Amino acid sequence: FCLFLCLSFLTNSFLEMDTAGTVELTPAPTDGVRRVRFSSHGMVLLCGWSGEVSIYDGGSGAMTVPIRLGSASACPVLDAAFLEEDHPQRRPRSVWCTALDGTVSRLQVDGSRVIETEVMETPALELRPKSIFGIMEVLQLPVGLVVCGSYDGRMLWWDAKGRSKEPVANVIVPGQEKVFAMTAVSGKSQVVVGTSGKRLVAYDVRKSGDVGSEPVLVRGSPVKHQIRCIASIVSGAAVAIGSTEGRVAVEYLDEEGPSSSASFTFRCHRDQDLVFPVNAIDVHPRTGAFVTAGCDGTVCVWDAVAKKRITQLGKYSTSVSSVAFEHEVGERIAIAVSYTFEEGEKDHPPDRVLIRAVRDDEVRSKAMNP
Repeated sequence: FCLFLCLSFLTNSFLEMDTAGTVELTPAPTDGVRRVRFSSHGMVLLCGWSGEVSIYDGGSGAMTVPIRLGSASACPVLDAAFLEEDHPQRRPRSVWCTALDGTVSRLQVDGSRVIETEVMETPALELRPKSIFGIMEVLQLPVGLVVCGSYDGRMLWWDAKGRSKEPVANVIVPGQEKVFAMTAVSGKSQVVVGTSGKRLVAYDVRKSGDVGSEPVLVRGSPVKHQIRCIASIVSGAAVAIGSTEGRVAVEYLDEEGPSSSASFTFRCHRDQDLVFPVNAIDVHPRTGAFVTAGCDGTVCVWDAVAKKRITQLGKYSTSVSSVAFEHEVGERIAIAVSYTFEEGEKDHPPDRVLIRAVRDDEVRSKAMNP
């Protein structure tokens, strides 16, 4: 019995490492978490399959703005992002959301309340029903665009500073392949898309286009299985691509193809013979290290230049569906512990979102400059 208690204590300690300096968001989400994001002002944005969007105080963990789109039976919100003001305080002025029913919404936020909700225009295609998939990035560019990717093979972007509900671009991805993942390229006005055809497609968003707009890059994906997530790394020179097969590829964009010696792939989020999907990737704003989160419940930090793992931030009781570093300094990370049904319907731990303190040695390898 004593041995059992000791083992239980050690197991629980291992599953929830480094609880000192960790805050849990309350109330907890009631259904699967799709996305968690930080604002520059320390607020945390959360959305998921319950149809709710919530804003929390990242310091106390308390909810400040609960939001439900549409009716009481609102469909799942698949992605949400802050759009922040340009002045030094950089407080969020709106939240953009995409839902499973194909709607894109802009919510005007003032302190602890939503003062206006607008549903944006999403032009339908003749060959397929309107179906905007919830993958969205707010591009921090002077042009101030919001970009959405769709399961019907389209990319749409809006002028976030204007009041028009009409998109300024409506672009069909080559082959009308589904958009599975998307990232804004650091330091450039480009967005890179991972498609259902296992291809990388890049667009220059300064060129407001229509259905016939040409991408600036089309390349086969270096991962053989379905693309799950993608993030711009190495100051915009490369992207990290996570797949459903427990593998990440680091692909440099200015090279001829995935066979280049600078690009590489590596295995991760595996437990002996078990292989788990990579659900999310985010980049530390100061060191450039990137973090991956997987269905094995682990969160790992990597140095793309040195091609090595720096550390594991924790192993949790179920899948980690989304992660996000705090903006600018990266002293905290938001971790959404939420079962993603990779093993089908089964009993699973309740959803939790943790705000964890991050030490410098956890996001900086010996090869990185201090």
